[in-house]
Amino acid sequence: MFQLRIYTLRSAEALRQYAAVHWDRHLATFTTFGVATHGVWTERSNGAHRLVALISYPRGADPKNSRDTS
Repeated sequence: MFQLRIYTLRSAEALRQYAAVHWDRHLATFTTFGVATHGVWTERSNGAHRLVALISYPRGADPKNSRDTS
């Protein structure tokens, strides 16, 4: 199952910090649970500060009950 996640941050600096520090921490946790990242993008237009990630869960996993730390 694929999931598109959108994280909206309050400022350009908060987005930079999230992308550079916190997202990397998610990646380490994701692999523990078999979650794969297929792409990560940032949006910095029209006042938006978003990180968009396409991830997938292992077959049969329920994302609502997943213990990933996001």
